[in-house]
Amino acid sequence: MIAMESRTKKGGKQQPTRRNKALKLIAELYNASCKLLLAILLFFLVLGGSPAPLSADSNSWIPVANADTAAASEAVTSGGSVTASHMNPGLTAAEVCDPAIRQSFAREVNPEQKVQTEKLLAQLPLNFIQNLGQLDKQVLFYTQGRNQALYFTSRGLTFSFNQSQDSSDKNKLLDLTGDIKSGQASSTPQRWAVKLDFIGASPSAQALGEAAVPTKISYFKGSPQDWQTGIDSYSRLVYPDLWPGIDLIFKGDAGSLKYEFVVSPGADPAQIRLAWRGASSVRIDEQGQMEIKTPLGSFIDEAPLVWQEGGGKRTAVAASYSLEAKQQDNVLWGFNLGSYDPGRELIIDPAFLDYCGYIGGSSRDDGYSIAVDSSGRAYVTGTTASTAAAGFPVSGGPDSSYNGGAYDVFVARVAADGLSLEYCSYIGGSDVEVGNGIAVDSSGRAYVTGHTSSTGQGFPVCGGLGSGPVGAFVARVASDGLSLEYCGYIGGSDVEVGNAIAVDSSGRAYVTGYTNSTENQEFPVSEGPDSSHNGGEDVFVVRVASDGDSLEYCGYIGGSNNERGTGIAVDSSGRAYVTGYTDSTETTFPVNGGLDSSYNGGNYDAFVARVASDGNSLEYCGYIGGSKNDQGAGIAVDSSGRAYVTGYTKSTKGQGFPASGGPDSSHNGGEDVFVARVAEDGLSLEYCSYIGGSKDEQGTGIAVDSSGRAYVTGYTSSSQSQGFPASGGPNSSLEGGRDVFVARVAGDGHSLDYCGYIGGSQPDMGYGIAVDGEGIAYVTGYTESAQNKWFPVSGGPDIIHNGAEDAFVARVLPRGDQNDILSFTLPEQTAPATIDNVAHTVYMEVVSGTNPVTLTPTITVSAGASINPASGAAQDFSAPVSYTVTAKDGTTQDWTVNVTVVISTDNDILSFTLPEQTGPATINNVTHSVNIEVVNGSNPASLTPTITVSAGASINPAS
Repeated sequence: MIAMESRTKKGGKQQPTRRNKALKLIAELYNASCKLLLAILLFFLVLGGSPAPLSADSNSWIPVANADTAAASEAVTSGGSVTASHMNPGLTAAEVCDPAIRQSFAREVNPEQKVQTEKLLAQLPLNFIQNLGQLDKQVLFYTQGRNQALYFTSRGLTFSFNQSQDSSDKNKLLDLTGDIKSGQASSTPQRWAVKLDFIGASPSAQALGEAAVPTKISYFKGSPQDWQTGIDSYSRLVYPDLWPGIDLIFKGDAGSLKYEFVVSPGADPAQIRLAWRGASSVRIDEQGQMEIKTPLGSFIDEAPLVWQEGGGKRTAVAASYSLEAKQQDNVLWGFNLGSYDPGRELIIDPAFLDYCGYIGGSSRDDGYSIAVDSSGRAYVTGTTASTAAAGFPVSGGPDSSYNGGAYDVFVARVAADGLSLEYCSYIGGSDVEVGNGIAVDSSGRAYVTGHTSSTGQGFPVCGGLGSGPVGAFVARVASDGLSLEYCGYIGGSDVEVGNAIAVDSSGRAYVTGYTNSTENQEFPVSEGPDSSHNGGEDVFVVRVASDGDSLEYCGYIGGSNNERGTGIAVDSSGRAYVTGYTDSTETTFPVNGGLDSSYNGGNYDAFVARVASDGNSLEYCGYIGGSKNDQGAGIAVDSSGRAYVTGYTKSTKGQGFPASGGPDSSHNGGEDVFVARVAEDGLSLEYCSYIGGSKDEQGTGIAVDSSGRAYVTGYTSSSQSQGFPASGGPNSSLEGGRDVFVARVAGDGHSLDYCGYIGGSQPDMGYGIAVDGEGIAYVTGYTESAQNKWFPVSGGPDIIHNGAEDAFVARVLPRGDQNDILSFTLPEQTAPATIDNVAHTVYMEVVSGTNPVTLTPTITVSAGASINPASGAAQDFSAPVSYTVTAKDGTTQDWTVNVTVVISTDNDILSFTLPEQTGPATINNVTHSVNIEVVNGSNPASLTPTITVSAGASINPAS
């Protein structure tokens, strides 16, 4: 409250005065003003205190405190620590100016409301707002993200960062070899500014807004004559002729900034020189990225892509960043360029991540499995303890209400651009549910399996499958995400868990997991590879009919000890491939075929098995392991019926682990990932290899593309210096004690195409991986790392960490320099093409008699690449044909295709017909005779036969 002081006449008695009455009136007006100020400042607090906040509504406005103008002025004039008096509201109107009370109020704001507001703001695109006097006059345009703002001036950019409210994050400042130091703060400040200066640029440089957006910004500050209303904002910002003949263009995305230099013909790109000022350190990492660190965190400028266009194609130019010697507090840099055509326009375009974002609320949320459809939409399942009120992003879906208990299953579909969830929903009852596996069919229907402890307690049983008791479940979500087409249990009276699911082209779901229930304990055994429970925990494998009303088969895989099924895949013939782990020896475990028929010891061996298409038998079943602990976790299958398996092992090659071929045949220490390819006949491993460093790694998920390249995810605690083979992946630096990894194994299995980390400074875990037709990988798991804890958020359905563990979904693009032919097919071919990615040749044979002059091939190339002549264009293959494949980054590669017409030695008569015949001819290709009967009265002296012979052969007399 306001403390008023009144004058006292002699004698000590207070007397009301006209001044006292005036003061009382002033106090009442002050209290009313403070109430208004409280409402305004509360609005800012919910927005997170970002400077110059933007509005998503083109018809709304947001006031800006004067302190922000001062902060902007200080930020653009000096890099480093910035102090600014950002006011926070108090608890009562009259006490709004008490600093202690204002500070305490922040802890009483509804955190769920704040999280939801931050989410809405975080999804806004980065638009560029013109400064018409609302900020310091040096600022031409500005934009902002959460806890950060960017100011554009004629001399450069200023990145202004606010300290996150989560002060528990000890922002690390790595002092790595090759770092260029430019100052270091002794303690973490509340704000920090980093400047990017244009060196030697035009002193009269101006920025121009392009591509205006509907959003209008208004500022109602001070007297009405000082208001600024209807200020335009833009999606592009251009500095024309920043250096002679060179434009700098900025583009905004959801929470990210992209820029490119456009060098006109004849202009010199060596003019482009910039300087970081106020950074703690700047370095070029192993991937050619520039990392800029501050006491409040770091940001990455991806390795530059440089190209020229002409003649209908893009030509890449070799490029890298160049750090120059430090000058005072500046770290100067530019670009190193290879040879290029100075007569053509040159584009310098640093790359950026595709997307990586969160799915979650304020409680624990874990992503366990992921699938992708032909449109690039990702389907994710896992488990959540977050209600909608706690920020879980419920949108559409079969159930928008959290069902109680410790956890519910969630299922979500991420839009193809990665920026939003098309639906996100719960599946559950009043007890515990976990979603472990997901698959998707060609219609966009999602198939989910996992475990539920709910029975008769709200679990959404529908369709004809089992209705209890508790155990594994399987559900199908309609293509629009709004309902469950079926949902039911798979189980007996003991414990069951569904771990993985696959779906075939007919919409039949294949599920594996484990069960303790015997056939006498109501486990729904029907056909299947084994109708008898073998003891302990057994693997189960089931096929659900396409209508979801019944199980086409259900059986066990196991021995007298314990087994768990962890992964399942299905081929085009309906054969199911299962992996997991077992500690049953070959005396009881159903080994079959030549893979490895002997248990190797240790706690467990991995196993791999193929179930016949009718479900009644195992076509093969064998171990993968050594004398230590080995477990299979995920499996995939290619179009040739080869199975790809991942998991982890503690066994060295000397301890019996079958390492052979592959990118690494030496165990690296602790637990290593293993990845293996099983031959189509199941009799051998085509390769089996480790992925790891000196600490622990586990492989948890695997996928395969049409070229036989395996994509693996899991986690690692090993840094690159500890032997982890990070190279060419999303990140080559371990950011915390445990990071997600993603790796691609080359089609021949001999090397890694790429391997890298996804993670922040807190624990991160990858569980599921999928791959689309272009070789783009989709990864899910969970993370405890917020964006300010180095998690590489880039776009994604949610760029705000919501608390505890969040599920994440990331899309990993292949390297932009890939220009391979992945497949080459002709209708007339006798066998698959032989593709040599070293010599860059394709060899194919076509059937005898084929005319090679006009053949129409179907060709697939690396993701993002193009080919000329195009796939589907007829070519003359009577001589070798040259193709040019252009990678995403513009790099070109010439390929030579040779097609050979097979000269057949076959000289058989295949058919012989006469108009007068009474029945088909009898053709004997051993005695080389043809017998045929004709109707009575026919004149055998003048019959005209129609004859077909072997391909490429001729006959005389002619047909």
